Amino acid sequence: MRLRTLLALCSLAWLPAHAATDTGRAMLAAHAACDGSLFKALAADATRWKKEPSFIRVGKLASFKVEDRKPREYSGNSSKATAEFAKPPQIGGLPLEGWFDADLSAWSRFADAGVGFIGWGFYVSASPANIRDAMIRIAPTIGKRLQPSTAPKEGVFCVEETWQDGKWAPHACTADEDFPTDPTPHRWLVIRPDGPDGDRTVLSCELAGKLPADLLKQLRPDLPM
Repeated sequence: MRLRTLLALCSLAWLPAHAATDTGRAMLAAHAACDGSLFKALAADATRWKKEPSFIRVGKLASFKVEDRKPREYSGNSSKATAEFAKPPQIGGLPLEGWFDADLSAWSRFADAGVGFIGWGFYVSASPANIRDAMIRIAPTIGKRLQPSTAPKEGVFCVEETWQDGKWAPHACTADEDFPTDPTPHRWLVIRPDGPDGDRTVLSCELAGKLPADLLKQLRPDLPM
């Protein structure tokens, strides 16, 4: 009887850490999908984040609050569209340092063309190649699709898709070239060096083009429409 009780207690002591690891990896896998499931996964991983000042609940979803989602200028981690984590967690071998959430649709490049551009994701203290390797382990189906960008900037990987006939279709990775201003919706999962010294990396989802309200609601269910 005592042995069974001891084993039960040991099992209970092990479960929270194991569960936290699983929900963290599930959260990063959901982020990699860039399909809106991240915000439900963040709510499931709330135990990890509940003491983080920027963490917010949005009904049954969760996200992080930044000072200004629509900044007049954007310069990486100095932007008002970013939030640094007070206690950066390490998930799947990746140290997550902060979050960004930026809607640049009002910038003249996009506004003059009548299209939108938004991006959201994590700052990670790791090299782009290491993040790519980690995402292959965490989300193999998507991670294996990460390809080097055709842009001159080194260390950029992405999965790029365009919205065609009511579904997402694969597209060559062009992240960090001039973002398209044609009306066709584009979606990227991007890994790129960031920061003034390139000392950290962003793992982000980005959208551009004329984004129908129902599609945007699907991809960003945490935002008011």
